[in-house]
Amino acid sequence: MVSAENVQLATRIMDGLPLDDLGEAFGDPERIAAMGASLEPLVDPDLEVVAVGPEYTGEGTMHRGLTGYLEFWVDWLEPWESFRIEAEEYLDAGDKVVMLARQVGSTETGGVPVDSLGAAVMTFEDGRVTRIEFHLDRDRAMKAAGLAE
Repeated sequence: MVSAENVQLATRIMDGLPLDDLGEAFGDPERIAAMGASLEPLVDPDLEVVAVGPEYTGEGTMHRGLTGYLEFWVDWLEPWESFRIEAEEYLDAGDKVVMLARQVGSTETGGVPVDSLGAAVMTFEDGRVTRIEFHLDRDRAMKAAGLAE
């Protein structure tokens, strides 16, 4: 598959999520099931989902498959009162695509506002995503995708 098609697939995967209101959507089992159904053709059954923190923390929790992907979001959104993602740009890296994003929300406890930059690195094979790494550090994401040294 040509890499431009991977960018289209990455866009479809992210468009399959209600990025403007993730917290509310992942609190509704029917919406979670609908998201899963729309994403299933795009996701490899053995998908690896990894949350990657700052370099000093190493890789975080690993989830597997479409169910694991949806569980990742439920886990991630638990401490948030509101949370949305603004996709800024998709970068072609061959079999990988980097989505640069802004994360905006407020915490459940204390309503602390958060506005941060992050990135997702998606790896594709045979028209399906096989790995998604969610990075809090954009530079580390670019390195993981082979777009920076």
